[in-house]
Amino acid sequence: MQWVQIRHGLEYLAFRTLVSIVQALSPAMCARLAKVMAGVLHNWLPRRWTRYEVARDNLRAAFGERYTEAQIDRIIYGMW
Repeated sequence: MQWVQIRHGLEYLAFRTLVSIVQALSPAMCARLAKVMAGVLHNWLPRRWTRYEVARDNLRAAFGERYTEAQIDRIIYGMW
C-alpha cells in the first residue's frame, strides 16, 4: 500500500510540473507546442491508439466519396 501512495504522489508531481511549465509559456509557444504534439499524435503513434479509424469511418459516413483519402487525412490531422 505504501508504494502505491508514493507512486501516485510522484505521478501527481510530474503532472503538476508539466502543467506549470505549459502555463508559463507564451500563447505563441503554446501554439507551436500544440502543432508538434499534433504531429506526434497523428504521425508517430499507432492508429489504434488515436482512434484514427473511427474518425475516418465517421468522415466517410458523413461525406461519402466527396473527399479523397489524402483530404481525409488532413482533416483528421486538423482535429488534433
